[in-house]
Amino acid sequence: MSSLARFTEILSNFPKKRILVLGDLMADEYLYTQTSRVSREAPVMILRFLDREVLLGGGANATHNIHTLGAKVYPVGIVGDDHMGKRLISIFADKGISTAGLVVHTGHPTTTKTRIMASRHHTTSQQVVRVDYEYTGNKKKDIEDELLDRLGKLLPEVDALLVSDYGYGVLSDRVIGRVNALSESGKLVVTVDSRYALLRYRHPTIISPNETEAQELLGKWVEDKRSVRLAAFQLRENTQSKAVLITRGRQGMALLDASDKMLYLPVYGGDEVADVTGAGDTVISVLTLALTSGAGFGEAARLANCAGGIVVAKSGTATTSQQELLGALKNLLP
Repeated sequence: MSSLARFTEILSNFPKKRILVLGDLMADEYLYTQTSRVSREAPVMILRFLDREVLLGGGANATHNIHTLGAKVYPVGIVGDDHMGKRLISIFADKGISTAGLVVHTGHPTTTKTRIMASRHHTTSQQVVRVDYEYTGNKKKDIEDELLDRLGKLLPEVDALLVSDYGYGVLSDRVIGRVNALSESGKLVVTVDSRYALLRYRHPTIISPNETEAQELLGKWVEDKRSVRLAAFQLRENTQSKAVLITRGRQGMALLDASDKMLYLPVYGGDEVADVTGAGDTVISVLTLALTSGAGFGEAARLANCAGGIVVAKSGTATTSQQELLGALKNLLP
């Protein structure tokens, strides 16, 4: 196992790196309420509005994680010419994150996940329902052309490409073809997190599905070490990736590296889970930064495992920092 000094060296390289995040940029909206009384109109609770918060979600959350860890990051994706799209652009700008890669599409609603959080006096808020605003139409060719143009202009500036594909259409056949060509060239670290279309990607450095996604992609049950190992080998063969990291929730992570070795990591942080929202974004972000900063696959997986454990102990869509990662490593390493 690598020493604390080795991990400190890897983390110290994070601020020197430049990462491009290509994918579905979303807004995570939280409406905080308090239970009031039962409605006279129907047997439902009336929730009294307390507060509203908009956070970066999906590919935007991956972008935020990379920024928080000190690297330069360039998000490339589509936002709508609507209130939430303008809010996302404003949040990026306020944080000092480049908006040069953002394509504003009139008539394209910004993908938004609105979570209704409810509490009683002196109790913790819990999510009671989620409302998703999604774009279900086809992307126009001129929008796709503009997206590829932004991608092409920014690629010479970066050390790695992170793909955050939630299935909302940014990663079209043409865009995935461009990603695959980049992966095959071997010029960049290319990491892919794709909810539904992972098998359409070829030659990435590493892919990072969760157990459920692996199960749905392969059409077979994935639950124990043996089935996870078989799934990892099959996914690597199908995508021709160098490595596969399967996240397993409370079971931790399983890594198949380039030398055919399997590494099983127990979950970091035990049962202290407050909210799993966006944990996968954090994992792929740290994985990408670590691999770009000289880490081996095992070292990158260990860092990503710590990061995932840190953010699920926080409420809402969260990020982690170098200081938190170092603190976690000090707890784990002798």
